[in-house]
Amino acid sequence: MPDVTLQSKLHLVDGARIHAMFDEAIIHLPESSEAVTLNSSALAILVSCDGATSVAEVAALIAADLGTHVAGLTDDVLACAQEMARLGILVPARA
Repeated sequence: MPDVTLQSKLHLVDGARIHAMFDEAIIHLPESSEAVTLNSSALAILVSCDGATSVAEVAALIAADLGTHVAGLTDDVLACAQEMARLGILVPARA
């Protein structure tokens, strides 16, 4: 698993499929027969991880969308990105 920090730039693993359903989504991973369900908060983080935007910038974008201070979201966004990387959903951007 990659070491994910606030400076990390991540993106959805190649070949993964996202199936949105109401306020959550199911992610089918390409290297296994596994599927992961994400709530709307995790989905917002996932779609913001485009390989060009750092985890810190993702936190700032989401805070702006919610009209709240980024300081209150940074740790949660980082923890979510780390978990999605551990599960193989997010991978580091290519340099």
